[in-house]
Amino acid sequence: MRKLIFVILTLSITSTISAEITWLYNNFPPYYILDGKNKGEGRDQQLVNLINSQLPKHHFSWKHFPISRIIAEVSNPKNNYCVISLFKNAKRKKNMYFSKHFSTLSFTQKVFMRLDSYYQLEDIQSKSTNPNINFSLNELLDKYQFGLGIARGRSYDIELDKVINNPKYKKQIFYKSGVDVSSSLLKLLDKNRVQIVLGYVEEFKYTAEKLQMKNEFIILPIDESSGHVTGYVGCSKNTWGKKVVIEIDKALHILYQNDRMKQAIKYWLPSNMHQTMEQLLTAAIQSINESKR
Repeated sequence: MRKLIFVILTLSITSTISAEITWLYNNFPPYYILDGKNKGEGRDQQLVNLINSQLPKHHFSWKHFPISRIIAEVSNPKNNYCVISLFKNAKRKKNMYFSKHFSTLSFTQKVFMRLDSYYQLEDIQSKSTNPNINFSLNELLDKYQFGLGIARGRSYDIELDKVINNPKYKKQIFYKSGVDVSSSLLKLLDKNRVQIVLGYVEEFKYTAEKLQMKNEFIILPIDESSGHVTGYVGCSKNTWGKKVVIEIDKALHILYQNDRMKQAIKYWLPSNMHQTMEQLLTAAIQSINESKR
């Protein structure tokens, strides 16, 4: 009898644990907006809520960490955490389970630059009139010796990470972490402590408007980062995480079949980029649907 009771209790506890998902977040507008008139309307907040809506048997909670700690926390197999919009790389795959389906699509990282620094660049005329010719991050760091501001703990892209991690640029890289990293980076730029920062278009747009910095900066596409990047849900690599990622994949596939997910992904993009993102999302979802047939 005791053995039967023990088995029943064990199954009950295991079921309860696997049904709980703790989502990690940080103060990173417009992906997570923690205060002000748009509180709770961050892109990733909306997407997590959509995923949760498709998992009625689960319980959910949120836990805040600085962006510099989030990867380490999710990578710890003693934790039961998930985070959305992660870029996959070899190191992360060793320490996390990732969803097979994408949770976000974003236009690739751009360079945000002071206008006075932009006017120092050579061949501005030829590159500004030819959309197929970009500057490269390597060129901006090597030739022009610009200082670069980036968020500590963020993986930017395979090619961008190669440049950032090049030892010869170590003294030119300035890291920011803690609360509202985007604002901290743009303030560095405004004070000319760095000449360029890396990030996403919607990130720059939201933060620059909040700080009233509209007319002194320019956004540049760069060679190492073209097209779009795909984000996934990453969860702690343990028995719990393996089960949860399967359920999240099911939820994502359901969300692909309506417009709510598309609307959330486009929410903070400049309006002139909505159509291009709509086309990217439609093509990506169609490819997934066809692979399941």
